Amino acid sequence: MERRTVLITGIAGRWGRRLARQLVKFPIIRVLGLDIRAPERPIEGIEYIQADLRNPLLVELLRKEKVEAIMHMVFASGLRPESRKLSSEESFQTNVMGTMELVAAANAAGVKQVILKSTTMIYGAFIDNPVYLTEDSPLRARDGMPNLRQRYEIGRFVADFRRNHDLKIAVLRYPGIIGASGASSLMQYLAQPVPPMLLGFDPLFQVVHEADV
Repeated sequence: MERRTVLITGIAGRWGRRLARQLVKFPIIRVLGLDIRAPERPIEGIEYIQADLRNPLLVELLRKEKVEAIMHMVFASGLRPESRKLSSEESFQTNVMGTMELVAAANAAGVKQVILKSTTMIYGAFIDNPVYLTEDSPLRARDGMPNLRQRYEIGRFVADFRRNHDLKIAVLRYPGIIGASGASSLMQYLAQPVPPMLLGFDPLFQVVHEADV
């Protein structure tokens, strides 16, 4: 039985590790893990590659390893391992430029599909938004927090790229993530003794469990 090769970027991060643990359960899948830093706890069955997404040899690597699909888990949201805060330029280069170069490399190497993890927050919090947003709803979170601006730039780039290339790109936009790890901003909010709320405002609230993510 020929194994199918899947590449997970950001394998040293929380979501990359969790995804890898699930995929190695399937004998038909060969999992490659790529990250700029080595994982603290290696996962059995994973082949690790320590490299930057923007490495010009990425196309050659994807071809050589016969990668069929890429799960893109990289998104620098604040701190590096040495706890030095990333500048906006550094995070832009990693998040936006890194994603652009990864998608372009995947297309050039003949990868069949790329999957990106994103958030529903890039639709923006606007009073004229419909109660139920669809995938056709415009992405409007262009101002405010740099992380959302970068998510918006990635979303716009992916939409344009899909219109002009045959590469399949799936963008998974998750709402508030909850779970035992408590590693999301939503969980930190809910963990407060009395989470603050606006008086007289009772909006619909959508969440997803981290295991389902």
